[in-house]
Amino acid sequence: MLEVKISKRLGNFILHADFQAGNEILGVLGPSGCGKSVTLRCIAGIETPDDGHIAVNARTLFAAARRINIPSRLRKVGYVFQNYALFPHLTVKQNIAFGLKDMAKDEKEYRVHAMLKTIRMEGYAQHLPAQLSGGQQQRVSLARTLITRPDVLLLDEPFSALDNHIKRHLENELLEIIRASYNGTVLLVTHNIEEAHRLCDRILVYENGKTVQIGDKHEVTERPATAEVARVVGCHNLLYANILHKDGRLIAQCGALSLRTNCHSDNFPQMIAGFHSYHVRPVPDKATTNTFHCRIRDVREGTAAVSVTADYAGQVICAEIDKHRWEMLAKQQGDMLYLHIPPEKIFLVPINL
Repeated sequence: MLEVKISKRLGNFILHADFQAGNEILGVLGPSGCGKSVTLRCIAGIETPDDGHIAVNARTLFAAARRINIPSRLRKVGYVFQNYALFPHLTVKQNIAFGLKDMAKDEKEYRVHAMLKTIRMEGYAQHLPAQLSGGQQQRVSLARTLITRPDVLLLDEPFSALDNHIKRHLENELLEIIRASYNGTVLLVTHNIEEAHRLCDRILVYENGKTVQIGDKHEVTERPATAEVARVVGCHNLLYANILHKDGRLIAQCGALSLRTNCHSDNFPQMIAGFHSYHVRPVPDKATTNTFHCRIRDVREGTAAVSVTADYAGQVICAEIDKHRWEMLAKQQGDMLYLHIPPEKIFLVPINL
């Protein structure tokens, strides 16, 4: 169990991190400069917080009040950097073995060989980092960290330096290696919500230096706590709304767009109504609640889906539509389109939290 409750000032920026994580992969998301990497450096002991405490499995790594600050080398925290930080003059085998201090030669050889097998690089033991691909360097960096058997594993945007066409393959490899070789807490910093969904068990979101939401990845995505969290998890439909009450439910009046929701009563007269573009469904007519006859403003084709921007009485609605479905609709409805927004998929967040 990792416990973090710290604050740190860096110029005009103040970090307030407050969360716990168990034996899981916790995705850490947020806009650039919100404190994600600073948090990792504080956990690793590279940075020193101004206040608070950090503990792993009830072992205190930092406590300002008690003047405890365990040196980085003694924290049993593994850190995989964005650029992998391999030693260019050492072979793959030497890089992996680097963290194994004060260990018998036979034991060291055994553990290095086992780790090379785990990352499927037995034939690369004598290669230098410059002779490896980006994906191979990533595996070596991960192996060098895992072989020390850390209590916490920190991954700082591990796929940011890789080409898109190999990222998905390497994500699967990373998961396979971690599941085969590790049973502790993993913090994965990423800007990509899709990556977080594929790799992580839960998601933690930062906003302006604060941890504002943590929970199951589906809950955070479908029920974000703030508008900023909604943007971070990829929501493109965020509309200012006057809130009306009817039968214990709320209606979000967004200009001429009247959205029935499944949300219960709230005391805010104005809020932001949000819904994901992939929940917006094209329908043949206006037979269902929350269906609007919209004018198509823009169409962007992807490999499997079409991103449609539509307009209803001045309100913009973004939709992601299956490509085959879109081709049928385009022939039937021309430049007008019936779009349905399911009431159960609408969330409400305060304009100012």
